[in-house]
Formats: sequence, C-alpha cells, structure tokens
Amino acid sequence: FDDGILWASLGESPNLQNELTKLYAALTGERPMFLDIDDASLQFADRLAEKSCLLVIDDVWDVNHLGPFLRGGNQCARLVTTRQLSVATELNANRTAIDRMASEEAVRLLAADRNLAPADHLVLVKLAERLGEWPLLLKLAGSQLRQRMSRGDSLQGAVAHVSKTIDRKGVVAFDRSAPQARSDAVAKTVGASLELFGAEDQARCAELAVFRPDVVVPLEAAATLWGLDPFDTEDLVERLDDAALVDFDLKTGGLRLHGVLRSLFEGQLGSINTLHKRLVRRWLENVYDLPDAYAWTWVGWHLAESGARSMLRERLLDFLWLSIRLEKVPVQSVLQD
Repeated sequence: FDDGILWASLGESPNLQNELTKLYAALTGERPMFLDIDDASLQFADRLAEKSCLLVIDDVWDVNHLGPFLRGGNQCARLVTTRQLSVATELNANRTAIDRMASEEAVRLLAADRNLAPADHLVLVKLAERLGEWPLLLKLAGSQLRQRMSRGDSLQGAVAHVSKTIDRKGVVAFDRSAPQARSDAVAKTVGASLELFGAEDQARCAELAVFRPDVVVPLEAAATLWGLDPFDTEDLVERLDDAALVDFDLKTGGLRLHGVLRSLFEGQLGSINTLHKRLVRRWLENVYDLPDAYAWTWVGWHLAESGARSMLRERLLDFLWLSIRLEKVPVQSVLQD
C-alpha cells in the first residue's frame, strides 16, 4: 500500500463526519468544512482515486455506518472489524473469524519475542492456556513477568510468581465461551497489576475512566484531574503504561485507556459524577483560558455528565467564550460536542 494505511474507529455511536474528516486530513493534510456526511464521503472518495491505501474501518456496530467509507478507491483495500455477526454477514467480503490467540502467538506475546529454552517455552504455554490465550490478559501478565525479570528473577521464577498471584487473587481457568467469566478474569488480573502501585495511584488510574472513551487524552488533562504537576503526571502515566494499564505515546503526549479497562474502572468507581464535577471545576477556574485542546473540545460533554446543565447553558450563551473556543478547536469537534 504505497499511499499508506488509514484508520477509522467507529464504535456503537460514531460521529461519521468527524471520522471522514480525519481520514481526509490524514490523506491530504487539509481539513475542510464539509456540509454533511455525504459531502465528506464524496470528497474523500474523490481523493482516494488513483491511491493505493489500506483503509481499516474498526469496531463497526451497524452495517449502515459503513456506506460512507466504501465509496471510491478502486485500488484500495478495506479491512472491517466488528463484533456484530449481522455486520459480517451483510458484507459482500471475505470473512475471517478472530478467536483467541494460537498457542505459539500467545507465547510470543508473553515472551516479548525472546529466544526460549524448551523448558521456558513449556511453562509459558501453560500460563497462556490458563489466561485463555486472550491478548489483554497476556499483555498484563507479560508486563508483570518483565518487571520481575528486570529485578533479577529468572523467567521460570517470574512465571511461578505470576501463577501464585493468580492463585491468591482468584484468577482461575475460565470458560472461554462465557463473557462474564472472561470479564472476571480480567478484573482479577488487572487487580494484580494495580498492586504494583500505592492506594493513591490505584485510585488515580481508575479515575481515568472519566475521560471520553476512545479519545486520546493529553497529559495536561490527566494532571488537572489528579491535581499533580506535569512531571509527576508523566511519571505516573509512564509507570501505568509499563504495567499495561494505559497506552501512552511520548511523541504526542497523549494516553488512551483500553475499552475493557475503562468499563472495569467505571464499574469500580460507582458514581463517576463527582469526577466530572472536579474536572470542570478546575478547568473553569479561568473560564476563558482552558488548559488544552481536550478541555476546549469536551468541556461541554463533561459539564453535561456532571449534571451542571445551567453552567453549560451559560457557556453556550457566552459569545466571547464561544469565539475563543472556535479558535481553539475544529468546527466539526464543536458541533459534535
């Protein structure tokens, strides 16, 4: 694919125009103001002409959401991922069912592609089987293995420690066909990873569930939520990334919480309303100078989630505030919010 790989992530309630705008910008370096979804789709299709791209359309819940991404690009390939059988069956495409990882794939993920002695390979096979060859569980367990080994433990000793942790925390073999059993195993394995942190940092990790799902969150926003300075915020996020609890990109300074973990942490928090209130209260201490692009883009959503609808109305009727916001974020993002 000489012209690159383009990626759109839809989810259950996608903003199709916003996703098409991002694809158009990735392909051209331009971000025009499209009239509507159809306009964005037609112009994106026009720019795909004579291009050789792979277009990944990820996490599709409704086959009707796919239409705008299927126009044009006769020399392009499209890869659609979905959890919905109805979407897969309605597509005129080659289908591949993605089950749990094969044993060898799971071992490579646990071992981080290190060369293994036969005895080491066998213990990792057994650990992978116990974890159901599920990538998230393998990633979390692999992180714990590497941390033990960085402190001087052998691979077999690290595996024994992880296995003991699983025994004590109740992560047992589970029915791979039972979603609830799998969720329980994730919760308990995440709990084992969180034990690497003190109580305050465990709570801070869970609090990341307050941010918009499937959105890259800048470090500044996490710092505001936690009340930490930039240095301590980056240090904590890097350690959470090392433990496979968040994905952090130092180049962009943004972090993302895995959807499974976000759901898990949100359930542990009980009422998340107080976190929304804390975040917007700190942001709006200087109402005309919010700290980052995430704050300007999503402050309205967080105000609504906090129940502060009168405050949201006040902001939306403030011409100066809206003018500043339009300078800070793309029009499409404002309309989405």
